Amino acid sequence: MSDDIVLSNEYLEAVEKYLEERGKPVCLKTGFRTLDGLVGGMEGGEVWIISGTPKAGKTLLLKTFLRNLSEQEVMCCVFQYEVNPYKFLKSMENPSGSIPIFALPTTIKDHDLKWLDTMISKAIKKYKAQVIFIDHLHFLVDLMRHNISIEIGSVMRRLKKMALTHNVVIFLVAHTVKAKPDTELDMSDIRDSGLIAAESDAILFIWRTKKPHNGSVLKIAADRKNGTITKIELVKTGLYLEEVKSHA
Repeated sequence: MSDDIVLSNEYLEAVEKYLEERGKPVCLKTGFRTLDGLVGGMEGGEVWIISGTPKAGKTLLLKTFLRNLSEQEVMCCVFQYEVNPYKFLKSMENPSGSIPIFALPTTIKDHDLKWLDTMISKAIKKYKAQVIFIDHLHFLVDLMRHNISIEIGSVMRRLKKMALTHNVVIFLVAHTVKAKPDTELDMSDIRDSGLIAAESDAILFIWRTKKPHNGSVLKIAADRKNGTITKIELVKTGLYLEEVKSHA
């Protein structure tokens, strides 16, 4: 909408017309049965945080979400700041040579939110992107600023506004402070957790476990919709993560 003051019923009609034109479903699914069942899936305007220690499986989780959404024919756009895009794509290539289909920029610009907003708009216009992945938060922050915490808070507010304005889900990878790689994480382990939590709708932690082999734990640490806090066992199967099936 352009800048204006309108009546409540006019606003509602305009938003519903926009949603109809986008062809956007009411709710999107991550592909993990327990996570989707407890949190209720994802909706446009939400910001989801993925966090964990280095090598804990954050990027693997991101790729699994990408695969699952691609299989549902949900278009995503990936802003991969940390990993070389070619290597990132090759790491998702199956034996037949195919990869999940999603959008990505041809170039990347650090700590440039105006550019990011423009690219998200292009992804929506060209490919009807519904989910945005950003890896990771600190590439959006100007590290030369004197108060990084305030800068992070500002970035989080702008990302939340982008999610709401474009009616997309944003997944944002955020690093933790130092912690042992195989121990349970909580909100105190994420850098500037208070500022991040204030603008996020869900926060997910992932860490590796010694048992089962190739195992990981996904923890829902914050869920604004339902208040869910729980842990889900995952295991790496092939290129991606799968939920461990209950034997009960």
